[in-house]
Amino acid sequence: MSRGVSMTGAPRAVVLTAPDPSWADRFAAERSRIAAIFSEAVRIEHIGSTAVPGLLAKPVVDILLVLPETPPMPERVRAMEAIGYEHLGEYGIVGRTYFRRQRAFHVHAFPVGHIEVERDLLFRDHLRADPDRARAYAELKLHLAAIAKDQVEYSRLKRPFVDETIEQARAAGRDISQS
Repeated sequence: MSRGVSMTGAPRAVVLTAPDPSWADRFAAERSRIAAIFSEAVRIEHIGSTAVPGLLAKPVVDILLVLPETPPMPERVRAMEAIGYEHLGEYGIVGRTYFRRQRAFHVHAFPVGHIEVERDLLFRDHLRADPDRARAYAELKLHLAAIAKDQVEYSRLKRPFVDETIEQARAAGRDISQS
């Protein structure tokens, strides 16, 4: 179910695809490559919609890399570049170090304790545990992909749902230490 083209044939700002069971395997393989570079990593987690079984998503595997501190040492950045990643600095989120590879993998590196670590894991875990919430998110994503003019607007429009889901996870007593 690729949603990359509108009914008129014009390109869409956001491309969503049907769930792909290979996303978990792709994460596992990439996790190994990243762990070889960042031996000091505290956590390397599969996040985002591709980490929620059965959820449609942009066909990009998002990876959360939790480090004792960021930004990573220059030799680690060079090692990521050597395996095909582009280093984009904070890329809009203070405290993050962002890498992307061929629009297939996005690595979000944060220091231990950064608020985005908790948010990403709570959101993922709550969607995994609540199929109704995951279904509602899929419906919202389809709607927003149809109306958003670009990726920035799409992300901005999803934010209230994401924030509400994170609050639901907190209210349910979800604990990211066990993720």
